[in-house]
Amino acid sequence: MPTRRRFMKSLSIPLATGLLGCGRAGKNDVAEGPTRPIASRVPKDQKMSPSEFTTVGITLDGQPIDFDLPLLNRAHECDLKIEGVRRDRPKPESGFSYLGLNLESSPLGRAVYWCTPVNSIVFGGNGGDGFHFSFVVSGNRIDASSPIVGSAPDCYPPRDPKRANAILAANFEDFLRLGLRRGYFDTYLFVHSLKDALDIYNPTGREATNLDNYPPLDHETEIARNVANFLNLTPLGYTKSEFQKLQAKYKPLLKFNESQD
Repeated sequence: MPTRRRFMKSLSIPLATGLLGCGRAGKNDVAEGPTRPIASRVPKDQKMSPSEFTTVGITLDGQPIDFDLPLLNRAHECDLKIEGVRRDRPKPESGFSYLGLNLESSPLGRAVYWCTPVNSIVFGGNGGDGFHFSFVVSGNRIDASSPIVGSAPDCYPPRDPKRANAILAANFEDFLRLGLRRGYFDTYLFVHSLKDALDIYNPTGREATNLDNYPPLDHETEIARNVANFLNLTPLGYTKSEFQKLQAKYKPLLKFNESQD
């Protein structure tokens, strides 16, 4: 049974330094290329304002990316305006960080873990063991139809990048809605333990049967409701069939370095 992994206490850490959380990366655990930090519980007062965040000038392998996704800017605005205080921490945390989604500041780029698809742009992480969220890039464009992939660098052996990735949503809006069901931190289970993931992120909204293993965060429901109201979104869940259809449709779009395939 996978163990629930709580947030890291460090700030943004370059991926090339190794795995976040329980373990260190070997010399081959990170792909060649520029490092890309994954946000990890950045304090609210250190986050950039929505006016400072920009998707202008994003490139992938030297090619400019046409970025048309206003909802991402809106999510950054929401992240600053919604906050919650956990019982074990004295300072308020921004809304999405509280729910397990640490949004990346600009400029965005590709994460360089061994399992990260080469046709992706990372926009955040969950703060545990390097699990990160990325847009799947198609035709040098990211927009409201771009799928979202979750990548788990600690998913080995065997060292199979296809197994270490799961399509979490058909688009960014659905990804945000998925986290409103039960937070974003446990989305790593879609890679590590699909049965548990489908139990937690079920479409009915009923509580999972294994709450002892995956307890909700303090006031998680209240914070999620505030985020949902701010963005005018409703929670989303998956049946096993729906999740399998999502993988069948979008997972073939993922590309990996030949040396990692």
